[in-house]
Amino acid sequence: MKLDRLGVAMVQPRYGLNVGYVARVMKNFGLRQLYVIGTRELPKTASKFASHGSDIIDSARFVTFEELLQMFDVVIGTTAITAGRGRNALRKTITLGGLALTGIDPTRTVVVLGRDTTGLKNEELEFCDLVLHVSTGTAYSTLNISHALAIILYELSGFRRRTSRPMERKYLDMILRNLQRMTELSGCPIHRQDRVIRVFRKALVESCLDDNDATTILGALRKTNLALEGRF
Repeated sequence: MKLDRLGVAMVQPRYGLNVGYVARVMKNFGLRQLYVIGTRELPKTASKFASHGSDIIDSARFVTFEELLQMFDVVIGTTAITAGRGRNALRKTITLGGLALTGIDPTRTVVVLGRDTTGLKNEELEFCDLVLHVSTGTAYSTLNISHALAIILYELSGFRRRTSRPMERKYLDMILRNLQRMTELSGCPIHRQDRVIRVFRKALVESCLDDNDATTILGALRKTNLALEGRF
């Protein structure tokens, strides 16, 4: 799979060494665009460690999570901390093998790397459609962000590109809004509604829906909500 238009985002990077190494890995795999969230400047030493990837640092774009959601259909967060027994829906992760089955389109996908100190916070994982965990198979599961990125890009480069285009974000958002309305109309307790939406969001992105599939589901949900409202 060609990765040149896959996006990579870093959240509040602190160390120039890590920024430089991320840019260098991106250059190795032909990626062009680095996004930076939570700060408006990069460490001055970053280019020193980027080698031939210094142009990626020079052209980095400073954005918010909200802006990433407008630019990409799939936002993939990364974490070393998983859900454990599976109760934390935010940290219920997907493996690289599982990611291959989703058939992501790299031209419409961004991989978000957490802080080089504390990773991604729960409120930041809320913005992510999928959360990826790169397992080391040991008790020490926290990889340096540039090392994790190298593994991710190596695996992604071997994926087959799907023949149909995955659904656009606008359809995902419309489905989730209708699901939210359905949970409200059905009397689902408020404390359960967020978890239901998170689980559905992850399932929808993993399910390889295209736009036609999405509009079929959306039509059914809209009619169900009209019936629940007594208008159908």
